[in-house]
Order: sequence, then structure tokens, then C-alpha cells
Amino acid sequence: MLREVAGPSRLRDVALVVGALASAGLLVLKLLSRSNEKARHQTVEAKRDKTLKDSFPASDPPASQYFDIPVNRQ
Repeated sequence: MLREVAGPSRLRDVALVVGALASAGLLVLKLLSRSNEKARHQTVEAKRDKTLKDSFPASDPPASQYFDIPVNRQ
């Protein structure tokens, strides 16, 4: 029925426009998913950094700072 109203060149033009819109829609979806993934990753990193900052200085001193060679092993 559409072919009766519009000629073959008109159908081709419509098909090209629909294809272009579909491609643009897929591109937008891909960009949005990347943006969401990046924001989620930054949130995880921020939480991890805050946890590390809150735990510093650690309750256990580093061994290299308080390490002494026993007298009987010198």
C-alpha cells in the first residue's frame, strides 16, 4: 500500500532516514552507558579512597620502622 502512494526513490529515502535515526539512537545509548559506567567507577574509587584515608595511620606500626636486630644475632 505504501508503494502505491510513494515511488521507489521515496521508499529508499525513508529507509535511509530510518537507518540513520536507528544508528544515531544506538550511538547515544552507547555513550550514555559509558558515562554511567565511568560515574560508577569514580564512585567506587572515591569510596575506596575515603576508606583508606579514614584508616590511616594504621593501628599496627610498619615493621621496618620498629625493627631491631636482636642482640644475640649481631
